This record gives sequence, C-alpha cells and structure tokens, in this order.
Amino acid sequence: GMLRLLALHDLDQVAAAGVGEEAAAASLSRRQYLRELDGMLQLGTWTDAVAMGEGGSKIDSNLSCVTEAVFPMDRFLAHMLVVHKGCRFVTRVLVRLEAERRTDLACALTRALLPVGYHLAAAADDADGVFLVVKLLVTVFYALDIARLANVLEGILACYTPRGLQLVMCTKLGALALATLLGRAQVEVGRVQEAAACGAFAAAEMQGALALWTRQSHRLVTWMCGGVEALLHASIQRSISMLPEEMVVDNEAMVDLLCEVHHQADKGQRAAIRESIAGIGRSTADPLMKEQVAQLLLSLDL
Repeated sequence: GMLRLLALHDLDQVAAAGVGEEAAAASLSRRQYLRELDGMLQLGTWTDAVAMGEGGSKIDSNLSCVTEAVFPMDRFLAHMLVVHKGCRFVTRVLVRLEAERRTDLACALTRALLPVGYHLAAAADDADGVFLVVKLLVTVFYALDIARLANVLEGILACYTPRGLQLVMCTKLGALALATLLGRAQVEVGRVQEAAACGAFAAAEMQGALALWTRQSHRLVTWMCGGVEALLHASIQRSISMLPEEMVVDNEAMVDLLCEVHHQADKGQRAAIRESIAGIGRSTADPLMKEQVAQLLLSLDL
C-alpha cells in the first residue's frame, strides 16, 4: 500500500508536467492505483450501513459492541486503526479519495469508535495510537461539507441506540470524535449562513443539507442529554464497569464535548444539560466535585 502511495506521488508529477501519451498513461496508471488503494480499505458504503441499522443492526452498550465492530464491513478498518502504520496509511489514502468515499470512511470511523478505543486502551494505554486516530478523525471531518456531515450524522443515528451513543460519549476517543464532528459542523453551518446572507447561489444549494443537519443534530443532542450525568461521573471517577480505565473519558475531553453539545443545543436542551450538571452538584457532599460542577457550568456560559 505504501509503495502504491509513493508511486501515485510520482505519477501526479508526471501527469502535471507531461503532455500527450505520457500524461495519458500516467493518468491511467493513477486511476488504477487509486482503485487498488480504495479496495485495500475494504470500506462499505454509508448508505448500506444506514439500511442495516434501520433493519435492526445497532451498536448498543453491551460488551460485544465494545470489543468487536457490530457491522462486519467495519472490522478490517477497525483492526487497521489500532496499528500505527495502518492508521497512518488510512490518513494518507484519505486525501486521494472521492468525496463519497470520504463520507463512507467518516461513517465507518464513527461506527468503530468503541472497538478501536477498547483495543488501543488494552494495548498498555496507547496514547500515540489515540492521537493518530483523532488526527485521522479531524482530517476526514474537515474534508467534508455540511451535506456530507449530515450524512455522517444520519449514519450515527441509524446505527447506534441511544444507550450505545451515550456509552461512546463516556469514552475518551468517542468524546473527542463527537466534539470534533459537532465543532466542524458549526463552522460549516456558519459558512453556509454567511453565504446565504450575502445572496450567494452556492448557499441556496446547501439549504436542504443545512435543514437536514439541523433536524438530525436536534435528535442527536436529545440522545446526548440523556447521557450528561453518566459522562460527568465517568470523567470524575475515571471508571466504567467493563471498560479499561485508559478508555474512559477524561476531564478535558468531557469539557470539550459538553461545550460543543451545549453550543449545538436549542434553549430547552441547554436548560436540560445545565440541570443535569447542577443536579450532580446538589446531590454530592464532595467539595471537589462541587467545585468541578461549578467550573463546568461557568465554562458553558463562556
């Protein structure tokens, strides 16, 4: 795979500098290499995954969903991502994929968060591995526009149960992934709204995607509101039954996620989030936890 990537780099230079038959031959070889690299990832399509999820295959909060990808088409990718070289390979291939295949990859990544996080944590707390996967997530989400991001969100809602998504929130990798997705979408929403205010034609084409994102993000935030208390407890106690300690969300990732969720939420959802957090502060006698709750509420106000 890495040899094909190096060959693609050379072919790009030949195609850019060459003319006539030389350029045409380089272009033909380039397409062939791209097909082979795409095939190595063994990606399914996000539409197939949505259909499977709506047909009953769901990622839930049980141990089998944590240790192995629920969707068979995601298992090869999940195994690649827990190996540093495999994760770097996927990141390098990503920039050469078509937009639709990038969407397929983004959706597959969101479906594999639990098993990838589990096996990275089991590998003696592989911080470098987590960093590489987060870097890949950032790269792929920032390669998508609001229409594609709405497709990713559609896939999450189709393939997870609410309890499954709430468990993802309570893992470090899951919290960082969801925070990155919501943060990236907020940038795209602002861009589309700004273009619409200027009367740009491109913005009119994106209104349907923007409306879809808005509807689905409301549903996503509703699910997440049900997991705020568990998220806060997990970040403070750094413990969840059946999960390795290194897999559990830390305070920094928890704050990042809650700030993004709070920003995405409507007025009623924000009130529910704040009440869940404040309720923990009222119910505990631990002064340290009370202080953390107060600081978190202050962070949401900023």
